[in-house]
Amino acid sequence: MPLLLNTRNIHFSNCAYAGSKVKNIRIPNDIGKGKEFNKVIQRIAAIVTETKNPNIETNVRLKKIHDDAIEAGFLKAKVQNAIQNAAKARIERSNYKISAPNLGAFYVVKTYTSMLEDTHIVNRKIRKLCEKEKLVKEQLRLSDVNPDEIFEPKVMACIDASEKSISEDTAFEIGVSVEAEDVEYDEESKEWVLIKSGIDTERMRSMLLKHDVTVNSCELAFVPFIPVTLPDDALQKAEYLFEQFNSIENVTDVFKNYESALS
Repeated sequence: MPLLLNTRNIHFSNCAYAGSKVKNIRIPNDIGKGKEFNKVIQRIAAIVTETKNPNIETNVRLKKIHDDAIEAGFLKAKVQNAIQNAAKARIERSNYKISAPNLGAFYVVKTYTSMLEDTHIVNRKIRKLCEKEKLVKEQLRLSDVNPDEIFEPKVMACIDASEKSISEDTAFEIGVSVEAEDVEYDEESKEWVLIKSGIDTERMRSMLLKHDVTVNSCELAFVPFIPVTLPDDALQKAEYLFEQFNSIENVTDVFKNYESALS
């Protein structure tokens, strides 16, 4: 049964999606904190781009993210700077498929940048790591006509349930209306998570907004068609590479095609 093997708190299976922590993944606190703030930056950029309004006094959705981020412990100046940058940002999203031929491991590395200089930096760091470890990197081309042979793309949308109460019945009704394959509640983030096969995130977002809900995020996840089990020595090296990719600034997610023998 295929699993979503990444750093989020959602696991995929053929019949159900269960919310749980990904095991055997350890990221230093400072890196983890940076990753969380990158998610805040992405949500700010998405709202500013969509609403074309960077003013927190008149943009209710932006103000909520601003206040929530500060309450979560991020510096007010950094949050406000992220809003200012979002107003003049050049958003660049990339998906790289990377293979370690000697290990049998494959990864999808997602990057998100808002400045051209940051795009060059993250691409250079990924390239250098691949050269050092003799990995094969290619741009992952998303297509419904010519799907990838290792990973299946899934649209994963998160609906805010922290303020506006959304019952389980309502969440599943919304899920049916947008043709989601499954709906789960993430207790930690107070969100309903809807999952659907495909690559059209904008269509999913627009369909959800018709239900008068707040869509915190709507992104692609990548699920291995057939997760492989690696021997211990290969697994240790593969996990090292996984953490190396995760530690690169502006890498937002890393997905993998393998699981440990104890998974």
